[in-house]
Amino acid sequence: MPNQQDKRFKNSKSPLSRNLGMKVSLFSYTIKRTSPTLTLRQKDTGFSLVLEMEKLEKTLRITRFKLIKNPQLEKASQDLHDAADIEMTLQALIYLFACAKRHEMGELLFVLPQDEAVQISSFEGLFEEMSPLTLREEKRVSLTLSCSFQDYFLEQLADIKSKIHHELWVRQREDHVLKYYLQNRHNEGFSLFQNITVPKPQPVGGCMIIAFPRKSQQGNVKMSLP
Repeated sequence: MPNQQDKRFKNSKSPLSRNLGMKVSLFSYTIKRTSPTLTLRQKDTGFSLVLEMEKLEKTLRITRFKLIKNPQLEKASQDLHDAADIEMTLQALIYLFACAKRHEMGELLFVLPQDEAVQISSFEGLFEEMSPLTLREEKRVSLTLSCSFQDYFLEQLADIKSKIHHELWVRQREDHVLKYYLQNRHNEGFSLFQNITVPKPQPVGGCMIIAFPRKSQQGNVKMSLP
């Protein structure tokens, strides 16, 4: 986490927040809004993420972060499945930052059931605070992101995306479904599952495509490839 006195990140007016959205994404997205619910959907994978949020003075509180995966993709390509999982979470965070900025909110506050908090707790190195809560006898997890460092966080998210892209291009040599997707995803009328006829490839390396950002003992964010 950057020091609060660091003027590079405090209330930055750089165009990062406008440039780190869909154009650097591996997947394409649609958004459906039905207040207070928003559904983010990956067109090619069939993944969707359901968000519920509310405005509380200077805080945007998120009370639902439910990821719905496609088991067919996991069977076809574990690497592509993992990439879809990670990027869906990143894209949701980018959208939430944009929403908070539009409404002049000072922070994002996630108050989630434990099973949903798992989806973003892997990115704990990007959060200021993470703590357990008990609300109405239901265990929840609270995570906080300050909007003061929005551009810093978007830089971190863009860096994770870049690492994912790099690793996938390496792994496509052994994963035929992944290779097919990367080569054809921009074609008009492309449908991933309609055209998959290759057998399921063997897992490559047996690990996630990137290591998640973690906080060191000094509180700095660290990221690395496996």
